[in-house]
Formats: sequence, structure tokens, C-alpha cells
Amino acid sequence: MVRLFVISAALAMFVATPVIAAPTPAAAAEGKRLFEEGRTLAKQGDYVGACDRFARSLELDPQALGTELNLADCNERQGHLRKAWQMFTVAATEAAQANDDRAGYAHDRATALEAKLTTIVLKVGNPDLAGLSITVGGLQVHVAAEIRDRIEPGSIEVVATAPGRAPFATSEKAVAGGTLSIEIPALGLRTSGTPVPPVGEEIRRRSRVYLAGGFLGVGVAAGITSVAFVVIGRSVYNTTADGPHCTRPASGGVDCDDIGKVSLHHGQHLADIGTGFAIGAGAAVAAAAIVYLTAPRDRVAITPMIGGTGVAIVGRF
Repeated sequence: MVRLFVISAALAMFVATPVIAAPTPAAAAEGKRLFEEGRTLAKQGDYVGACDRFARSLELDPQALGTELNLADCNERQGHLRKAWQMFTVAATEAAQANDDRAGYAHDRATALEAKLTTIVLKVGNPDLAGLSITVGGLQVHVAAEIRDRIEPGSIEVVATAPGRAPFATSEKAVAGGTLSIEIPALGLRTSGTPVPPVGEEIRRRSRVYLAGGFLGVGVAAGITSVAFVVIGRSVYNTTADGPHCTRPASGGVDCDDIGKVSLHHGQHLADIGTGFAIGAGAAVAAAAIVYLTAPRDRVAITPMIGGTGVAIVGRF
């Protein structure tokens, strides 16, 4: 049986509750006053204040379907899409149970929000593991073999931990209207030490770091080769210019016979090769920097091992 997040389960329990105590006359009057204030603030575009009034009004009169719908609308306008979707879904169920004609409106609003959310499906390798804890975007979820719910688009972090087990953590991109499936493998035993709760940290993807290191190595090698060619070329040029086949006129420059000219040209050619290697070295170093700085970042869990010799790092690379 597919299970939902703890929040969704709590909402389902709320919907299933058959009897809710009616508010006292004083609470109902205060709830109505707060509701009217919320409506006024919403019309003025102050949705933060409106949401506050609607929420307080709903606490005083939980049976007020109109307040619930307005609070859901207010949350949607503030960008709290998942919360708004949950509230419209609950309101649709409540209205249908009460034969209220607003059930269709609430259902349509919930359906429209579904297209703006991401369906997340978690498949858990060892759901019966004692003490297994799973969080999605910081929210604790009810552990099951398969967990399904909707989340807001963006970067989402999934972390699974259990006593005495190596943690699992990954960060994925959630896309509006899409489905994000994540497999949580069976958590293996820790090799040693007593675990400390994992701390999430983002690191650059290893494959890109290795590629950047390769470019840097090429750049360093090309730089060394460049220096060698330039030094040798300069040495050949100076030795030839000062040798028996060339003279240095007072007016400047170097005059050489045919043998000297060939030797000078050879020295200049070696220097030109060194310059080419220098350009290549610069390009390789620049490529290394670009590859490294633009490398995607992956979320990992870094867990210090008390009494051990290091840390355990797990993640997606």
C-alpha cells in the first residue's frame, strides 16, 4: 500500500474526523471578524496579513469552509503551492461529505495546482529496518516500501539514516508537472565508531573534478615544455650569433653567413615552438578552471565517526 508523507497522513486523519466541536458564540464572532479583516487585506494585496487573519479565524472556527478556501488561495498567492494544494484537497473532501456545492471549486483548484507540483516516488530498499528515518526537503516522512507525494519544484534533498548504519543522501532537481523517482538503497552497516547525526554538504561532482585535474596536468606539462624549448632556442640563437659564422655590427643586429643563418633560424624555430606550448598551457589551465568552477554540486552526508579514524561520506557522484 502506497503511503504518503506524515503531513498528508495527518490531513487524511483530519478529514476522517467525524465530529468537530462547534465554536462558542464569542469564538464564532471573533472568527468572523478576523475573516472579514483577512478579506480586506487580501483585496489590498497584503497576503501575508490576510493569511495570518484567515489562519487565526480557522483556529476559532474549524468548520468554516469559506475561511479554509480563502486561506488556501492566500497560500497559493504567496507561492506556498504544496500547502495550498493540501488545503484545497482537504476542503474538496469536506465539502463533498457535507454536500456543499463548493466541492467542485475546491477540487478544480487542487487539480490546477497539481500541474505546478512534482510527484515524488521513493522506493526504499529496507523499509523494515529498525530506527529507519527518511526526510524529504527537511520533512520527516512515514517509512514504507514506496512513498509517494507531491512537492514543490526545485532542488530537493532526500536523506535516510538508521542507528548503526551508513547514511544515504542525495539532492535531485524537481520539475513542475514531472515525476521524480529516487531509490533509497538498503543501508549498510557502519564499519566502526559511534555515529554522529550526518551533516549535509555539497561537493563538486568527482568526475568533473578529475577532468579539471587532467586539464591542469596537461597545462603544467605544456608550460614546462614551453620553458625548455624557449631556453634551448635562446641558447642556440645566442651561441650562433656569437660564433664564427656571425658578427654583430656596431649598428646593431646580427650578420651571418649561410651556415649561421640556418643555425639562427633553428634557434628561432625552437623558441616559436616554446611559444606555441605556452599558449596551449594557458588554454589548458583556463579549461581546467572552467570545468572545475562549473562542475555540478552533489549533496552528501558527512558523518564524523567518534572513536574512529575519519569520516563516512556518502552521496551521488
